[in-house]
Order: sequence, then C-alpha cells, then structure tokens
Amino acid sequence: MLWEKMLVINLFFVLGFVLKKLRIFKEEDGSVVLKMAFYIFLPAILFQSIRKVDFTFTYLFYPVIMLVSQLIMSFFAATFLKNKNMDEGHKKIIVGFFGAANIGFLYPFYISIFGEQNVWRLGLLDFGNSIFLYAIIYSYIVGAKKKKDMVKKIFLSPGIMALILSLIVNFFHIKIYAPIDTFISQLAGLTGFAMLFSLGIFFNFKMSEIKKSGKIVLAKEAVKLILLVLVYHLNIEYYTKAAIMLVIIAPAASSLLNFSLFANLDTKFASKLISLSMVMAFIEIPIVMYFLQKLSGS
Repeated sequence: MLWEKMLVINLFFVLGFVLKKLRIFKEEDGSVVLKMAFYIFLPAILFQSIRKVDFTFTYLFYPVIMLVSQLIMSFFAATFLKNKNMDEGHKKIIVGFFGAANIGFLYPFYISIFGEQNVWRLGLLDFGNSIFLYAIIYSYIVGAKKKKDMVKKIFLSPGIMALILSLIVNFFHIKIYAPIDTFISQLAGLTGFAMLFSLGIFFNFKMSEIKKSGKIVLAKEAVKLILLVLVYHLNIEYYTKAAIMLVIIAPAASSLLNFSLFANLDTKFASKLISLSMVMAFIEIPIVMYFLQKLSGS
C-alpha cells in the first residue's frame, strides 16, 4: 500500500518531467502551476487541517523546536568552515544549505501517506523554518538592510497566513459555510499533483553536479543519518515523529538560489547543491516511509 501511494506521487513528478522533454510544457508553465500550489492549494490544505485539530498550546512549540534545530545545524557548519581556505560566498551558501529546508517539497508525500488531517504538524514546523529562512539565513547571506521586507516574507506568505487564520478559526470555533468548506477541500486536494508536477517540469539534474558538490552533500547526509536514528528512537507521538524525520531529509530550500542572486554570489554553486539534495530526497523519502511503516506496525 505504501509503495503504491509513493508511486502515484512520483508519477506526478515523472509526468511533468516527460511533458517538458516532449516540449509540451516549458519551465514558465511550471512556474504558473507552482504559483497556484503556493498561493492557493497549499494554503487551502493547511487551513482545512489546522482548523479541525483539537489544539493545545504545546503544539506551538513545534516552530520553536524547528528554529532552534536549524540554528544549531547552521552554527556547527559555520564553525567548521570558519578557518577553511574557501570562497566566503561559498561558505555562506553551504551554511544555508545545511540549515534551511524546502518543507514545501514534503507536503505531497506527507499528505498522501498520513492524510490531510495530520498535515498541520508539517505546517507548524514550516512556520519555524520560514522564520529561520527569511530572518536568519536571508540576513546572513544578503544582509539585514530591509527588515520590514523580511517580516513581510515570513508573516504574509500564503502558507503562514493560512496557518494563522486557521488557528483563529479553530480557537474561536468559527463555522465555515458548507459550500465554501467543500470548495476549499477540493482546492486542497490538488496540492500533491500541482507541487510534484511543477517540480518535474523544473527538474534539470546533471551528473557533473555530483563531482562538484558531492562532498558537501555527503557531509550533510552523514549528519542527517545521525539525526534520523536519534529521532526514530525518541518516545514521541507517531505523526510528529514522521513529520520531523521527513523534515530532516528535506532538500535544501530553493530560496537559497534567490538569496545568492541578491548577494551576487555563485548561483551555479547554489543550484547544484539544491538539485543534488532534491535527488537525495527522492531516494530517502521511500526509505524513511518504510521504517515509519514498520514502526506503526502496519
């Protein structure tokens, strides 16, 4: 059952990739689909999931845990690279690569396996990731001249706005008019297809990227393996454990490429790290899902 669900998700990606190769779709078409996923479908599924949860305030520690973990990862990476004979711009990109995750990549997989009702866990972790990405890594790579812009990026992003709105609806027990509820649910159901299909259109991996960026990616893989083993053996709630383990293997945040561009750094280097980390994520997600399934006893 698990492998069938994984196959369906990956076929969305393959479909996008094949249609691009056949020149039926271009990268700009992928941008449209990805924007729809980012601005419409993903917020819809976060809203529907979080507003129906029997919330306790302990859940609000999820973003804090995520933020602290990423700070530790980046701190150790920066400390290790401090005295290395390497371009300073590359050091900044590597620090961001180690700390910032593309959690949006994970939503289709988590939803397909664990259901829409549990995706709020990933959403809260993503909130912490967004704070880290736009308040810490953006400042580190680009500079902190436009603090207002950073605040807007964090709190006015569609996913975070949906999260905050859904918390308000949840806490105040606001009822949603049935046709609107159905409409939002149908939009939410398109999240997996839209995100993976668009990623398939964008995907452009080359073997040369392994040669130039392999050592850095392998170093991060070693850290990820240690973290996965630790979290796997922690006595925490199953769906939370699943969300955290998936976040550990998430590919590097694609925003690193934009930050590198803003700071006039080596965008090709950043792109290679991101692409290779995405390849690793496709390999690792089925493996992690397998161990999680064993843990659940299903």
